[in-house]
Amino acid sequence: MPKTTALRSGLPIFPPEIVDTIIEEIDRPVTLRACSLVCRSWVPASRHKAYSSICIFDGGDLAKFLELVSSPTNTFGDVLKTLKVRHCYSDLSTLLSRLPYLESLVLEESSISEGLTLDPTCMPGIKSLEFSYTFFSLPVFYEFLSLFPTLKSLTLGEGIHFTKECTGVGLAGPHLDLDSLAITIELSTQWLTWLSAGAAPPRPRTLELKIYELDAPITARISEYLRLLNVDLKHLRISSYKRFDHLLDFSTNTALQSITISGPIEVVHHSPEHENVYRWDIFVSPDLPQLLRRFNTPDLEELILKNSVHTTSGRVTSYVAPHGSASMVELGEALELPSYARMKRLRFESPGSREAADVIEAQIVDKLPDSAAPAAQFILTTEW
Repeated sequence: MPKTTALRSGLPIFPPEIVDTIIEEIDRPVTLRACSLVCRSWVPASRHKAYSSICIFDGGDLAKFLELVSSPTNTFGDVLKTLKVRHCYSDLSTLLSRLPYLESLVLEESSISEGLTLDPTCMPGIKSLEFSYTFFSLPVFYEFLSLFPTLKSLTLGEGIHFTKECTGVGLAGPHLDLDSLAITIELSTQWLTWLSAGAAPPRPRTLELKIYELDAPITARISEYLRLLNVDLKHLRISSYKRFDHLLDFSTNTALQSITISGPIEVVHHSPEHENVYRWDIFVSPDLPQLLRRFNTPDLEELILKNSVHTTSGRVTSYVAPHGSASMVELGEALELPSYARMKRLRFESPGSREAADVIEAQIVDKLPDSAAPAAQFILTTEW
């Protein structure tokens, strides 16, 4: 029997699924591009991994990319899943119609104006949409969202502005069956009109609140939305860049299964005044026990506290918590409430430092009430 070319050359023969699995584990773009040039059979897996996500940072690049995907020999349309566009001030209809398998769209520092020519029947089945520093009018905002009926995740980041003042009276928002909604709360958050009951707001199972500023009117509007969500809300994530003393109303969200709070505990490596030795100290936000007391969640399964870690290196520095610190006793008393009686997991997540995670475990574990201590987990994460 004559030997095959591969056997004569001494090259190993791998089944295609093994080759695809190996390529899937490659992260370096230059290596993926090299793999795509090896042979024809390696091209699909290499291109799928290398070009599943693309970022375009200015209008000139966007025009070039549109020309590329409009070519009869275009192969991006089948592999591109995530598109991030910055500084977009042109019509997106033609570009999106060339990307039928696009699943995620991110728009930053862009403007979407009136007179949209987008055809819903030509739009890809986008499941995730994210805006930041993007300009709309409220009608255009509604119109744009209505183009994506398969949308499941919506993120409204910093700097969402409306070019025209609009109260939203008489305007109903699009019906969106969202699983997840993330909103950044600032004092200029005009689009909060969308969350009023008369505008048919979404009712996601997961809500993330990133709070920069919160005055009384915005607190009232967000609280109204929380009451509207009622028992539909299952997962809540809160991060605050100031204090956690905002009086949001969680009284009707009694079916929450998980609560995540970012930044309520600081773990600091510093040298206290008049001491020459560095040590780790823990500062608990004085608002954390108060915040935990405002929940009525008899079926809560998981509470996640994402801690921040700071180090003062290079000089002796004494750290002072900007808003003071609550005691571990106060935290323990809050966790003894009925809302946390059935909790299965109490996660203290610390980024980057194994030592910081060990400090939290050593200083907190014996302060927890008997009901919460068995659920405690002390996790080291890679997120900062």
